[in-house]
Amino acid sequence: MNKIFLSVAVLFLCLPAFCQDKIEKTDDITSALVLQPDSAKSKWSFTGKFSVLLNANHTNNFADLGETFSMITGSGHVKLGALYNHDKFFWSSRLEYSYSFNKRKDYMYHTDLDFLYVTSRFFYKIKNKIFATAILDVITQLTPGYLHTLALSDPTDPFSYEEVQYKVSNFLTPGSFYEALGFAYLGAKFYIGVAPIAFHQSIKIDDECPEEEVLLLMPDYSIKEEFSIGAYMKAGFNSTIGTKGTFSSELTVFSKYDKMDDMSALWMNSFAYRLGKYLTLSAKVILAKDFDDSELHVKQNYGIGFSYSFKK
Repeated sequence: MNKIFLSVAVLFLCLPAFCQDKIEKTDDITSALVLQPDSAKSKWSFTGKFSVLLNANHTNNFADLGETFSMITGSGHVKLGALYNHDKFFWSSRLEYSYSFNKRKDYMYHTDLDFLYVTSRFFYKIKNKIFATAILDVITQLTPGYLHTLALSDPTDPFSYEEVQYKVSNFLTPGSFYEALGFAYLGAKFYIGVAPIAFHQSIKIDDECPEEEVLLLMPDYSIKEEFSIGAYMKAGFNSTIGTKGTFSSELTVFSKYDKMDDMSALWMNSFAYRLGKYLTLSAKVILAKDFDDSELHVKQNYGIGFSYSFKK
């Protein structure tokens, strides 16, 4: 599973860059960092995007156990970026947060996706498009998450089912921090960073999460605090489609040195097409794999709704 996931992801990321007849020659790395200011001479650049959408979601081993599908959900998305550019030094930071709620047949409304991703990257130019880099990534959530299932409400009646929920996550629980030191190539649309020195720290703020009932029934839901040393890679591709469409893809991989075949991976793909000044059609696919887990976690989100962007 690890080799297949990496092979498909790397091929998908690299193919658009290799197929370009000509890559724009520029020393401005902002396009590679999902930040495209009007002037490369400005030391500070800021971007932001806010959207509220009606969605069709498909989830496989991502939020709940098993496979779920809902025709209509509501979701909100926030994406903020900042870039500091001075001589040979660059600093880029990005925050993404997505939240959606869901109602399936015979189930109450509940959170379908709560995803917070923060990345901060420091670059020092060595030569042309080669940089020394330091990276900090944070992946977690902000609100409590629950496992929804059915249980007998009356032990004497085998058909008396009711929905019950068990808390399996909470504010910053679980959370993953990645710190890495290495080198990066930053092109006009494609970038890749490799860090032979990297650290992973998983945290658990809420000691009572998951609930005891969950751990008894499903031990895999246990949240462990651990520290690991390994190798880290981040690669991405950003492009415009015509005058109204945008596409971005980013892959992050961490592999432990003491167990190289055990890795965590996060692959985020997003597409947006502007139908009007504030009306956007969007598609987002997130694939993830955690340590000691053979399952591939998939989240697909297709929506239409209000969207506002700024750049300065």
